[in-house]
Amino acid sequence: MEILLLLEESDTETIEAAKAANPPRNVTFLIIPPGHPQTKPKACNVGLFLARGDYLVIHDAEDKPDADQPKKAVVAFGRGGERLVCVQAALN
Repeated sequence: MEILLLLEESDTETIEAAKAANPPRNVTFLIIPPGHPQTKPKACNVGLFLARGDYLVIHDAEDKPDADQPKKAVVAFGRGGERLVCVQAALN
């Protein structure tokens, strides 16, 4: 599993905290350069462009996803047929 952690370049406090957490090797920090608009969709577009693999799961920093949420997403896609392109999990 590839994990891309999208961080705004100006958010040095979060970047330093993420580095200090010493995440596993499958976590890659993507520093989103400044520019307008400074939005989550812009950051997600950068992450989407660089992501590899067949499935993509997005977690917002404020979310508390279930540990098995990525697995649930893959199962949902498998059951949803070839026309299914997006699933939304319950938000906590």
